Order: sequence, then structure tokens, then C-alpha cells
Amino acid sequence: MTAFADEFLDRQARHWKPRTLESNARIVRKDILPAFGNLTVDAITFEQVRDWFAAMSDRPGIANRAMPVLSMMMRMAGLWEYRAHNSNPCRYTKRYRATPVDRFLTADEMARLGSALDANETRWPEAVTAIRILALTGCRRSEVLDLRWRNVGEDTLNLEDSKSGPRGRMSPRRPARASWTGFCFPQHAECRGEWSLTNCWRTACADAGLGRLRLHNLRNTAASQAVMADKNLPQV
Repeated sequence: MTAFADEFLDRQARHWKPRTLESNARIVRKDILPAFGNLTVDAITFEQVRDWFAAMSDRPGIANRAMPVLSMMMRMAGLWEYRAHNSNPCRYTKRYRATPVDRFLTADEMARLGSALDANETRWPEAVTAIRILALTGCRRSEVLDLRWRNVGEDTLNLEDSKSGPRGRMSPRRPARASWTGFCFPQHAECRGEWSLTNCWRTACADAGLGRLRLHNLRNTAASQAVMADKNLPQV
């Protein structure tokens, strides 16, 4: 499995975005190979997968992320003739029930967050601007951090590589900069500056008294605000 993991990651890399490759490689290294690394690919059984998954019951989130990766490894092993075709031992393992973590910020919380971002702008100017855009547009983190100046219109962000395909997203009105090149956030584009963004976000949340909040909650909040502003559901 250790040798197969290297081949699997190498052959699948072209199908994944950089963040997905980084995440899946980390899961393979930390969660899958310690349990299966010394086994041959064709020797892994349903019972072994079941026991491995059950051993992570105290970490259901990690288990739920690791299982699909192992399942894909086993599926590709069948296609590449390293084990019997259609013999995926992960097939019947059900994921742990996820606890909903969606949260929508109130107007007061958004105001406090805005003040906290203002106070930290000198320390983290690029990260603060990225967080503001996330809050105002409802974009995903990668869509903002990998944004290029050629994609910034007067009132629309033209996303070339969003999760659901190319699309436009309304943005705060700014002058068009189609003649500019490069990333809008060069310190954070393509998986760079992760700690800078994380530290800025956690500090702002602490200063605003918001507790442990996910950046993704800004996406939920933007959608909620759009609905309350009578935007139509297809647009939201």
C-alpha cells in the first residue's frame, strides 16, 4: 500500500486542484498508511476497513474525510488491476452522522467583525481584504484567494475556476482593472499564506467576541442576507 499510495497520488494529481491534492496526500500519510501501509493492496478486507473506521469513532470528522479517499484508492486499484475488479472493501461502510455546524452572523456580529478587521488591517492587510470580500460576496475561500485582476469587473467577479464551473459573482463596485495581471492576493494564492489568513481570522473573531467561527460561515451569512434582501433564489 505504501508504494501504491505514491502511484495513486501521482496519477490522480492532474484531476485535483492543488488544495485537494494537499489534503488527500495528508489523509493518506496520516490516517490511511499507518493502518494499511504494510499490507498488499489486494489483501485489504471489508473487516479490516470496518475496524479501522470504528477505531476513529472519537474523530468522526476525520474518519468521514478519510473513508472516501481510501475508497477511491481501492476503486482505482481495481481499475488498474492491483486487486479484483469491483472488490472495493469500503463499499458498505456508512459515514458517521455529521453534526450541523452552519451559523449565520447577525447584523450586530457582522458590525463587530468589521470593526475587528479594521483594527487588524495594518498587521494583515491582504488577509483582511480577502475576508471582507468573502463576507460581502459569499464566495468560497479558494475563489477569492486565487482571484486574478483580469477577473475583477466594475461590479462582478468573473470566476474562472469555481467549484460549480465558470460564473460571475456580484461584488462591491470597483474600477475595472482588466489590464492588470497576476493574483489579487499573491501572498495567499495557490495555497500560500495559510497561517497568515488563519491567524488573522481567529484574532478578528476573538476581538469581536464571536468564539470559534469558520470562514465558511461568512458564505452562509451572505446567502442569508441576500434572501432577506429579497434576492431571487436562483441568484442566491
